[in-house]
Amino acid sequence: MTERVKARCYSLSMIILLVVLFKMFPVISEAYDNSGELSSVRYNYYEYSGADDHYWQDNQASMLWYRTQTAYVIYLLSIVVVIYLIIQITNHQLVKAKRNLEKIVRERTSEIVNQRKKLEIEKEKSDKLLRNILPYQVAQELKIHGNVRVQYYELATVMFMDFKDFSKTSQFINPLHLLNELDKSFCFFDEVCARNNLEKIKTMGDAYMCVGGVPQPNKTNPFDAILAAFEILDFIKKAAKNQWLCELRIGIHTGELIAGVVGKNKFAYDVWGETVNTAKRLESSGEINKINISGETYNIVKDYFLCTYRGRLPAKHSDEYQMYFVNRIKKDYSGNETGNKPNKKLLDILNIT
Repeated sequence: MTERVKARCYSLSMIILLVVLFKMFPVISEAYDNSGELSSVRYNYYEYSGADDHYWQDNQASMLWYRTQTAYVIYLLSIVVVIYLIIQITNHQLVKAKRNLEKIVRERTSEIVNQRKKLEIEKEKSDKLLRNILPYQVAQELKIHGNVRVQYYELATVMFMDFKDFSKTSQFINPLHLLNELDKSFCFFDEVCARNNLEKIKTMGDAYMCVGGVPQPNKTNPFDAILAAFEILDFIKKAAKNQWLCELRIGIHTGELIAGVVGKNKFAYDVWGETVNTAKRLESSGEINKINISGETYNIVKDYFLCTYRGRLPAKHSDEYQMYFVNRIKKDYSGNETGNKPNKKLLDILNIT
């Protein structure tokens, strides 16, 4: 039933109800005629008989139709019908209001769900960005507590890498082309660090710094750094035919350091200590496409790697250091002829999967 039909039924019902109410009260229905005299109503009339000397009722006028028993039954039925129609219309309006309310609730619920999904997506983006800036454990600590504690590490390995004559090279080739090569190399370094349990700390121009053993302490970080260096040198040698940046120095040193997050704006995870400075000096004192390690690192890895002793050599802005070139993995632990990939035996010893 359409709204227009229901409205008409409702109007008709109200008219019938008013008529019924009007007819049920005779005093209201008895109106004056045009002459000013009362209209006909039910009445009795009498005639006088002189013989019998009394009055008798001759006849009773017929009762009016709207006061008959049948009329009252019709009135009652009409009232029932009107009440029924009113109830039906009211129920319909309530059902319609309920449906409208349910529709509004569904729309609002859908909006809330969509907003929640958008918030989750934005949260995931912010979490992903935070994970790209900070190590996972550090990012979680920062989210929960709002700050990060500075931590001390007794055993950590710092690796510095730097391209030789980067500044001079940039004077002769297109800077954008050189930057694309640098980006390609650093992206590969990131992948290697992730595979070898190293944490990238930062890049400074053409220099790349990463650390093993932080923020999650471990005892394999000297091995992790050297194995990562082998992968990187292999990549640089293969890329030498296609790019200018193909001469890399690598310096590795193992020792103690502290790590944490400082500052409020543009904060970053960083490490401090003499271990960091020594690794940097070892990198600057190294040779092209060779892995230069300190005596401290050598003492840890010497049973598994073949190294060449360089002696006590002066390092830039510092005292002399014992330095070693890492040549290859020893044959008993090498997974290939060139000795730059470990076999299962070495991985099992280091508990690296």
